[in-house]
Amino acid sequence: MRPPDLKALLIAHLHERLGVPVVSTRPDAADRPARFVRIIGTGGAGLHGRLAYTVQVTVDSYAESPGRAAALAADVDEIMRALPTSPLPVTSVTGTAPQESPDPDTAQARATATYQLPTIIR
Repeated sequence: MRPPDLKALLIAHLHERLGVPVVSTRPDAADRPARFVRIIGTGGAGLHGRLAYTVQVTVDSYAESPGRAAALAADVDEIMRALPTSPLPVTSVTGTAPQESPDPDTAQARATATYQLPTIIR
């Protein structure tokens, strides 16, 4: 059995709830939306036991200003912390609080948080 593609599930889940683009690659400057969320798979403990798998994701929230990026990141954080009550196979959530994290490659404001997500392999 393979673990679920949690990154793909999260992209769809967050997009449905936030109403902003949710991507895995930051869009180029020419077509970059004013507000969007980027999910990056950053590892995790992996397989432990026969049916448990933990992934780690970093979630960047981009917006027009630091305040709006922080507000978007707070919305993301609320959704992420509620994942165990969602249809996704996430059993618990731990991670960092969203923090301001200016993107060195763009002038766009960004807030970032990292989450560890134990999942059930079905």
